[in-house]
Amino acid sequence: METYNEIADRYLAAWNETDLKGRRRFIAETFTEDATYVDPLMEGIGHEGLEALIVGVQAQFPGYRFTRIGVKGTDCCTVRDGRFVTVVGFLDQMPG
Repeated sequence: METYNEIADRYLAAWNETDLKGRRRFIAETFTEDATYVDPLMEGIGHEGLEALIVGVQAQFPGYRFTRIGVKGTDCCTVRDGRFVTVVGFLDQMPG
């Protein structure tokens, strides 16, 4: 069984991956097909919606890498069978 740290590392890898195939693989491994992501600035539903969010963040902050202790904020998540079902983010400070 995966640890929550391993799931979190996969989640961050999805946000950091710039290669299309790699990013889609991380998204599929990390999120359920009907997963939702919501924070004060954006919302995405399903793998396509999540990918669009990630691509948008990468375009806005080129070269930025997410780490477990990078952005000041908190994500509250629901996990089922080792994949995220919901993620609600609270950002205290934006990168850049």
